[in-house]
Amino acid sequence: MLDLSYFEKLVNGAKWTFALTQPFLPHEYCVFPKADIATWRAFAQFIYDNSRPEMFGKAERRYLTIGEYKYWSMEYPPFPTIILINRTFADKTKYSRAKTFFCTFPPKRGAQLTDSEGPK
Repeated sequence: MLDLSYFEKLVNGAKWTFALTQPFLPHEYCVFPKADIATWRAFAQFIYDNSRPEMFGKAERRYLTIGEYKYWSMEYPPFPTIILINRTFADKTKYSRAKTFFCTFPPKRGAQLTDSEGPK
């Protein structure tokens, strides 16, 4: 059975990319490796089944907190075309620092930030 500890390992080993197109809403996304699409769809379902609803503007989204991040999908079951999962800091103070950092010093497209370069 796929449980929280399984998905913690999955997200900790995934390649996350900062969403450069929305620096005013700092978040990262992970595009599913084609070989693991079934696992990531299972994660999307896990998020949906174990999340809580929150408002994002006028839309309701379902978020699941794992560690220091909140995860969400833009789709709902059965996830017919899902290819990515999003995440942002669960702690809004980190979110604010990230927002300030990335709006002030946006990284170049394709740049990968290290821990020392990212928001503190």
